[in-house]
Order: sequence, then C-alpha cells, then structure tokens
Amino acid sequence: MFTAMGYLVLLAVFCGVAYCYKRPAFSFVLVTVLYPLKQLQMSYMPIFAAHSAWFNYIICAGVVMGVIGNLTRNRGAITGYGNKVFIITMILYAFSVLSILWSPSGEYAVNRTLDGAPYWAMQIALMPLVFLDLGDFRRIQTALLLTASVVIVLFFTNPRASFYTGRLTLEIGYFHGEANYRGNPLATAQVGGQLAILAALMLPIRQALFVNILRIAAVFLGLGIALAAGSRGQLILAIFVMVAFYPLARKVKNVKQFFINMIGLGIFGAITLVAFRYFLSQDQEQSGRWDLAHQWEVVAQRSRTAWSLIEAWVASPLHWPFGLGNNAFSYISGEQVSYAHNIIIEMIGEYGLFGITMWSIMAFWMIRECRALYRLYADDPAGRATAASFMALAAYLGLLAMKQGTWVGSPDCYFVPIILCKLMYRERTLTQAWDADSTLAHQSGDAAYEPATE
Repeated sequence: MFTAMGYLVLLAVFCGVAYCYKRPAFSFVLVTVLYPLKQLQMSYMPIFAAHSAWFNYIICAGVVMGVIGNLTRNRGAITGYGNKVFIITMILYAFSVLSILWSPSGEYAVNRTLDGAPYWAMQIALMPLVFLDLGDFRRIQTALLLTASVVIVLFFTNPRASFYTGRLTLEIGYFHGEANYRGNPLATAQVGGQLAILAALMLPIRQALFVNILRIAAVFLGLGIALAAGSRGQLILAIFVMVAFYPLARKVKNVKQFFINMIGLGIFGAITLVAFRYFLSQDQEQSGRWDLAHQWEVVAQRSRTAWSLIEAWVASPLHWPFGLGNNAFSYISGEQVSYAHNIIIEMIGEYGLFGITMWSIMAFWMIRECRALYRLYADDPAGRATAASFMALAAYLGLLAMKQGTWVGSPDCYFVPIILCKLMYRERTLTQAWDADSTLAHQSGDAAYEPATE
C-alpha cells in the first residue's frame, strides 16, 4: 500500500511535468512543493532516498518543459529576461564562486556551491522564462492551493510522520549515511506559510464555493503544518505578511468594501486561532518550543553565532573590501556544513563591502520594480490582488532569508522577485514600443481620424 501510494504520486508528478508544456507557469507549482513532496516520495519509495537528486531532476524537467512551451508559443517570452536585477544577481553569484579562491574552507565551499548550482540553474536561470505576464500567475493560483493542500494532507496522514524533539517530521530511513534520517521541517513549514499567504490574499478568477472553501482549508492546513513542524519563524512571518499585504490586495472604495474586507480578514484571523488551538498541543515538546522565554534564548544564541562571522571579518582589515570568502563561516564555527543563517551577515562577512553593496543595489531594484508592477495594476481588482499576493510570497521568502538564508546554497528568496522584475521590465518594454508605434503612426498620417472643426 505504501509503495502503491508512491507510484500514484509519481504518476501525478509526471502528469504535472507534461502539463507544464501546455501551461508553462504550472512549473512554479512543482517548484513550490518540491521539498515536502520530495520527502514524501522518499518515504514512499526508498529508491528516491538512495538517489535523492532523481526527484529534483524530474521537477526540473517540468521547468524545462515550461520554458520550451513558452518560448515556442510566445515570441515575447524572453522579453525582460536580461533585466538589470537579473544581471547584478548573476554578477554577485559569479563573484561568490570566485571568492572560493581565498576562502579558508575552500573544499567545503566548492561542495556547497556545487550543491546549490542546480537550484540556481532551475530557479534563477529558467523559472523567469515560464512566465509571460502577471495573468500567468493568476491562472495557476487555484492549482497551487490544491496541490500544496494535498501534499500537506499526505504529510499529516503519512504513517511515518511523528514528533521528534517537538517537530513533526517524516522518518525517511537511511539517507546520507544516517540510519534514522528525518526530513527537514523548515521546508514543509515554508510551503505551509506560502500556502496560507496565497489563500488569504488571492482573488479567485471565479468566486465559486469550492474555491472559497479551498482557501479556508489552505489557510488552516498551511498554518497547521508550520505549527506542527515547530517552525516559529515560518509561522510568525507568514501571519505578519498576511496582515501587512491584505490592505494592498483589496482596494477600499467605499464604506461597504471596507466592512467586507474587515469581515474577510476576520475570517482568516478566526481560522488562524483555530489552527493554533488544534495543532499546538499535539506534543509536549512541541508546546515548549513556543514558550516566549525559550524563543528569546534561541534568537540570542543564533545571533551570537552569526555575529562571530562579522567579528572575524572586522578583525581582518585586508578582507574588508571582498570578504573572507565563500563558506568562511564553516571555518569559523568549526562545522563543515554550516552557515550564518542570515543573508546580510553572510554578505558582509564572506563577500565584504563589495558583496553587501551589490546585494543592497539588487534588493533596492527588486523592491522598486515590484512596486512599479503593483502600481500598474492598482486600479484593477483582479490584477491588484494578483500582484499583491505574488509580492507577498517574495516578501515572505525574503524575510526568511534573514533567519535561514544563504547565498550560493539556496536561491529560494530571489527567484520570485526576479520573476516579478522580469514581468515589470516586459510591461515597460511593451508600453514603450506601443508609444513609439503610436507616435510613428501619427507622424506618418495614419493616426485616428479627427473630425474637422469650424
């Protein structure tokens, strides 16, 4: 029965990969649920635990199918791809690879870079090519809710899911030399946060009863898996982003709309309280993870650990311009597989003033282009909600980078805003082309007929 479920999930994934050719943006759905779905498949079919990269290749095949489908059917699919945000991102990535030359832990830096390179290729190089415009994201929102909700239900009902040190995780078995390896709770909680945010902010294409019930269920399941996984940062940031972006997703034109929006926000607030009540007391150690004193202790300890990278950088003035080098934190901490868990501290310590300057410019341009895209659709209720929900996902992943981010190892927090920047650049290019054509037509006498005046 267990193996049969694995084959059923695998068949569904292959169908999704094929569907990406027809609906290229659906590959975004596959990439979003990649990590928890991979853990499920590893528990169902041990062959994926023995060859974990195979499942990544399958999902990447869906992205490639989406790119091929988009490029072959839409001549303008590549417009906006080489925008300045993408270019500066790749320059900074190339510099981080170059910094391996002076890294004090060069061997492990190479390993981390090689481990992260396939994700950079899939998410940064390919994913922007599967989107043509903002409408592509709106058309896959329901599919994303449904897919992620099913994955979370499968996670909760998996016989190998159990609490360990206060976290609900999957027992994978033998993996990476560990006999009792368990899945990563942060990955499942991250998808849960994304699911809850999208469900709360999206405006369905059709206001069907099924979609609205799905949205309510998605908020409950998304916050529930974050609570069960014991991932405090994922849950707190998800709720923060939901509240912060809800006014952006719903325009208030009159008193009636104001009360409707308040009722909608109140419904999702009530669901949040129900999720807390149901999922928080399932394990004694899990409840202890949410103790406020314990949380402050964890934050303080992680801050001290991360700050050691800055102290090492400050103590070496020769490294101020270009940093200590890729993966220098593992040398400082004495752990082979470790990083600062804060992207800003990592940028300063490992890539110096050059790295943090380039990163800051990149972040500034990302924010500016996202705001421009939002303003473009601000007067359209559907476009406004779609832009706000997409931006909210980008903000959520960006905030997570401040507690668990690393540069070369994981580009999760960059590919969504890079997609948004690509869409905005394309909109700007098309608008400029339209204006140029209109001016040329007017100058050539082909402008619209204007009635004569006396």
